[in-house]
Amino acid sequence: MTAGEVGDVGHAIASAIKDVVMSVIDFLVPIVNTVAISLILIGLLLIALRQEFYGIRLILGGGVSLIILHLVLPVVLSFL
Repeated sequence: MTAGEVGDVGHAIASAIKDVVMSVIDFLVPIVNTVAISLILIGLLLIALRQEFYGIRLILGGGVSLIILHLVLPVVLSFL
């Protein structure tokens, strides 16, 4: 096996792993969006019901998950 063949195998494996990671992320993005938005909405409902302690935490959790999903994850995926 020559060095060129080994490099081709390595590129094929790396490409396959990248495709799997991208397909998993493409599958999970709508699910995480739905959960994060529902966290924010439930948090707003709890704040309206005077349960600020839990409402603020739910809103922050939903917001942080949306920030990670739409700002941090694309930057990390650009390195693949």
